[in-house]
Amino acid sequence: MGAVEGLEARFSDEHIALSVFSFDDEMLVTPHLSSLLGHESPMLHLRRLGDEGLYDRFAGHVTALWASGRPATVSGS
Repeated sequence: MGAVEGLEARFSDEHIALSVFSFDDEMLVTPHLSSLLGHESPMLHLRRLGDEGLYDRFAGHVTALWASGRPATVSGS
């Protein structure tokens, strides 16, 4: 599998316990809890309903992590 058009991924060493998938004004956020496996952690479905809400707070955090992150590379055949 190679690159997928329109899909980007990055890794960050600044906050390793968070997975975020962002789509327009919706976001899926999984804060990975230390006592649980990844799939046991809660997933939050956030929708942007107004300025400065929870969505915007996570979006600002993710933007900062993205800027300092390194591109994820695809390996394999």
